[in-house]
Amino acid sequence: MRYFSSIALLLLLCSSAFAQKKDSVNIRMFIPTGIRVGMDAVSFAKTKFDNDYKGFEAAVDVDLYRYYPTVEFGNSASSYLSLNGSTYANEGNYWRAGIDVNFIKKDPEKNMFFLGARYGRSKYSENATLINTDPVWGDYTETLTNTDLTASWMELITGVKVKVWKLFWLGYTARFKFWKKVDDRQELLTSEVPGYGWTDRETTWGFSYYALVKIPLPKKK
Repeated sequence: MRYFSSIALLLLLCSSAFAQKKDSVNIRMFIPTGIRVGMDAVSFAKTKFDNDYKGFEAAVDVDLYRYYPTVEFGNSASSYLSLNGSTYANEGNYWRAGIDVNFIKKDPEKNMFFLGARYGRSKYSENATLINTDPVWGDYTETLTNTDLTASWMELITGVKVKVWKLFWLGYTARFKFWKKVDDRQELLTSEVPGYGWTDRETTWGFSYYALVKIPLPKKK
């Protein structure tokens, strides 16, 4: 129930910000000035320095006054080795879609301190090689594989995006992830979902650090 309360509070903040009389809102304010496209530096660093991870994440948003429809998408592949020699690996694609609300008003540079929400979805495959010990037959190996699995979740987010030079921006996003739905009807229970993380908890946290380029849109008279 607390999850729905959090979403309701976010929507209330959005509607309250829109309804404030101090803002002389008119239709021209909702004409977008540009599209931002960026890459996540966290995924890039993990790919470069962690031999057991490969992946990327990108983000696209557009400004509609103080509201920023946003799409994020990526791919990840992870592998893990346990102390007894068992292995687990997964690979898949994911995307998130939602909207951010900027709480910095009347800034000509459109720098952002924002709150937002996301719906996330992932499609992935996984496999595990398990080394088991039997008191009679000794050690034996068992291989389990799941393909074409799907998972979904929700996120409440906050963050900052700042213009650093001309068309270049930097920003971070902190994520509270909840309400996950994972297909656990398989023989191998999912341990990690690309884009979401480990599934052993009902909620989890995430962090993204973006380097972005803003592509200006033609100004309409």
